Amino acid sequence: MVICKEGQTENVDPLINISIDEIPIELDLTSVYKECAMAMPSDQKRNMMNASSNLEIIHKIINALREEKEYKFHSPGAFGLTGGYPINVDGKNIKISVCENYFSLTDMQKINRESIYLDGIENIENSNLIYTDE
Repeated sequence: MVICKEGQTENVDPLINISIDEIPIELDLTSVYKECAMAMPSDQKRNMMNASSNLEIIHKIINALREEKEYKFHSPGAFGLTGGYPINVDGKNIKISVCENYFSLTDMQKINRESIYLDGIENIENSNLIYTDE
């Protein structure tokens, strides 16, 4: 969220792979992050943004099953995990998995843990938030 709100990462750089036809593309990500900053609503508009994002995820899952196709997308809280993950939904074989083409699940979980710490959450245990001392 800090990228969307402030255009910076607070020194927890996201795992990013940018390529065209498997040829890596180098970008000045600091500049890209700055361009991402936008005013974020905190009222009902924020709820509508979250709802439409969730609806898009549900829509892709249903379409994958209906059309027996594969869809890849980013999903928060997939499989009960903390943070967001790239997900592959294979509607033909009825399989949903975390896409580990570029980064391991362990690396993704590590970055997500570092990120939630910046939000004031040290850990999540038994569905309870453990807040940081800060």
